[in-house]
Amino acid sequence: MSTTDSIKETFGAVVEAYAAVKSNNDKLARDVEHVGFYAQLGESAPNSQLPNLWNTLERIEKAINADPQLKAEFGETGEKAIKAAFTAIAKRLAPAA
Repeated sequence: MSTTDSIKETFGAVVEAYAAVKSNNDKLARDVEHVGFYAQLGESAPNSQLPNLWNTLERIEKAINADPQLKAEFGETGEKAIKAAFTAIAKRLAPAA
């Protein structure tokens, strides 16, 4: 399994956590829909789209942090899912000892 495949596989938890975000903000809703699309594609998502997905996830994170209500709704569950995914990615990318 290549590094890119490992990242895409582990990345799924982050994508799913953000895809669950609900908002009346049209731009945020479009970003979440975009993330949801890639969550459905899973491993078949094209590698060339990963940078765009990272940028979309960053916009969603900023929107959640800027809105206290969204932050409360996203809450601890979403944050834990994201931290777990990033930890798994870091472990997979760490050089073998």
